[in-house]
Order: sequence, then structure tokens, then C-alpha cells
Amino acid sequence: MSTTYYVLDEKHLKVVDADKFVNEGVPVHRIVLANGEVHLVERREIEIEVSGQKDGVLELTGGGQWLRSYGSWVYVDSVPYSRTGSFAV
Repeated sequence: MSTTYYVLDEKHLKVVDADKFVNEGVPVHRIVLANGEVHLVERREIEIEVSGQKDGVLELTGGGQWLRSYGSWVYVDSVPYSRTGSFAV
């Protein structure tokens, strides 16, 4: 299982290293994909919507602008970030 970290860079999501991610204790979106990968996304100005209950598409939007979508996710929530914690479900 791997973890990828995303921050909002103007109007786009940008992958960063864990040491350049948010501060300890800051709430982040945790998205666990069907293959076990975990995506942690900075919450600032980012909303998560599930559209189409049949196909379960998960969309990330920022200020009304589409940022990313996932069609193969199994779990999503908001958790406080910890540099030493595990984010697997």
C-alpha cells in the first residue's frame, strides 16, 4: 500500500512529498482506492462529491472547478493528519 499526498496549487492538485504536506493535526481528506492505495488531499477549498450512485464516481472540486475523479474507490472520510500514523482502513 502506498500513500500519495496532494495539495491545492492555485487551481490544480499537486503531488508533494510527505514532509511538504500539511501540518500535524490538520484535517485532510482520506481516499482509499480499490487497489489499496491511499490518497491524502489537503482540505483547503476542496469539496468531495459522490455523483451517480450506480457507478460510484467520486469527484473532487475546488471553487466549482473539477479537480480529480475516482471511479474505483472504497472509502472516503476526513481525518487529522499525523506524520507517524497509518492511513490504511
